[in-house]
Amino acid sequence: MKREASTECGQTSLQERIRSQIESDILGGRRPPGSTIDEKDVAAAFNASRTPVREALIALSARGLVTIAARSGIYVRKASMAELVSALEAICELEAVVAGLAAKRATKSDIDRMRLALAEGGQAAEMQDIQGYRDANTRLHEAIHQAAGNAVLADHIRNSRSLLVAYRYRSFEVPGRLNISHDEHSQIVHAIEQGETSLAQSCMRVHISRGGDAMIALLRSSTDALDQ
Repeated sequence: MKREASTECGQTSLQERIRSQIESDILGGRRPPGSTIDEKDVAAAFNASRTPVREALIALSARGLVTIAARSGIYVRKASMAELVSALEAICELEAVVAGLAAKRATKSDIDRMRLALAEGGQAAEMQDIQGYRDANTRLHEAIHQAAGNAVLADHIRNSRSLLVAYRYRSFEVPGRLNISHDEHSQIVHAIEQGETSLAQSCMRVHISRGGDAMIALLRSSTDALDQ
């Protein structure tokens, strides 16, 4: 009985590790929308059977990150243009609310975390290091979410971003976008640090909208990344 329970626990842990890695690859842009996920390759990479791999993929499918099709296989889900626009509109307003709350509630340690992520983003932008900037961008927005102190809003943003993030990071491929994004981040952090609620909200709206516009423009010229 104990051995069976231990085996089930091990399978669950392995399934979670597989799910977490594939999700990280999708959200980090390493598995782009439409790319195939081979169960055999994943199983080999984790020295696992097909069962935990399949369970991990089913969990990702439930989150809208993966499509499991009987005839065409398993692949990273493509979104439609309408879905992306709707997600952008939602994220723009949610992030603005969070920035406003952060301006009211941020502590010195919160500001220090934002400043560190901002500096790292600045270095990455200067070197045109897209992956480094992606990572710094994530840390900065997470620091703002933490400063806002509203887990419900943070969860809503996370859920909305799960559809968008695989596409959104492509906006950083637009020439000059890294430096512009960094300047926008600087304005947001400054407004939060000064406790300027309305300004923080306004700066965040501009930031999300411009990034979204850059992403949409890029995707319109590359429709193979979208669900038709």
